[in-house]
Amino acid sequence: MKKKVIIEFSERWLKAVCYSSAGIGHASIEKIILEPIVLDTPNLSTSLNNVFKQIGQRKGLEVSVVLSRNKITVRQLDLPSRDPAEIESMLGLHVIRQVPYPKEEIVWSHQNLGFDGLSNTHILLAVAHREMLRNIFNAFTVLNILPESMLMSSQGVIHYLNETIKDKSLLRDAYLVLDIDYNFSDLILVNNQNLRSSVIISQGSEQLKLQQEREKFCAELKQALVVFNNEIPNTKPARLFITGAPYELEALMEDCLKKDFNLKFQFVKCTEPDKFQVKNAQEVSFAPVLGFTYQRKKEDINFTLPEAQIKREIKLKVQQILTMGACLTYIFIVLGATVLVRINQLQSYRDRLLQRIGQL
Repeated sequence: MKKKVIIEFSERWLKAVCYSSAGIGHASIEKIILEPIVLDTPNLSTSLNNVFKQIGQRKGLEVSVVLSRNKITVRQLDLPSRDPAEIESMLGLHVIRQVPYPKEEIVWSHQNLGFDGLSNTHILLAVAHREMLRNIFNAFTVLNILPESMLMSSQGVIHYLNETIKDKSLLRDAYLVLDIDYNFSDLILVNNQNLRSSVIISQGSEQLKLQQEREKFCAELKQALVVFNNEIPNTKPARLFITGAPYELEALMEDCLKKDFNLKFQFVKCTEPDKFQVKNAQEVSFAPVLGFTYQRKKEDINFTLPEAQIKREIKLKVQQILTMGACLTYIFIVLGATVLVRINQLQSYRDRLLQRIGQL
């Protein structure tokens, strides 16, 4: 089975899952790692190296990267076209209006959420700062590793729920997910199994230890729910799933949600880190990396750096050249062996012929 690694980057932690998968059925998790980091290239490379030391190998791994949602800008756009090439061209014009950075400093990806039946296509646009992606890419380059993909944590959370919620009827209609990480929370709106919108709440498990921050958290959560209602008025989620750091928030959520929004909520605890005795696992959310371990869609947001694409194409060309060289070598060996056999047959025939002539 192919061994794979998924690593999520945040300001303080590297969260990694090493697993084996044959492409069919459930993944077999071999190791879960939580490694402290500082997000600059030298320390990041050191932390990455520590992760691969714990895994026990570097070569032959399929490595994917997950980017924390608080490092990504997410927007929903309605574009008047159904043609993929035209949509791509329109996005190039729209993206510079969505973020306060020059076009040369950003990398974007998108997911087509479908046609509205009238004139517009719903597009989920995700934008990341190029320098952040380059720092991560360079850290892998130092270790001679080329990541296969750079994914967005929010979609990993959705995959985790699809895998762990036993009653699938709860996921048929629109629902919300609140993923609580150590320094922020990600409120996600899901409809038709797709991420429709996402809002960052600035309090995570670390801040929620303080009563004052809990009040701010409740205020931001209510404001985010109002934003969802205004952005997508026809979507009425009736349930909120809470993943990530398992803090005692039941009373707080009761106060925030049921009084004003009449929302049912359900805690979904990540139990996998407990099996591997991961220290400080209760401070962070492993839902994104575990979600991409269990499931992945080709439509998922995937960021691609131009330099990473070039390296990937060079690697593919080298593999093609090596394969072609091996095939040509095999052909030459077979032809050579065939010629030698034929020569040997001719020599044998000549010797028999000379022997018979001598007898005559």
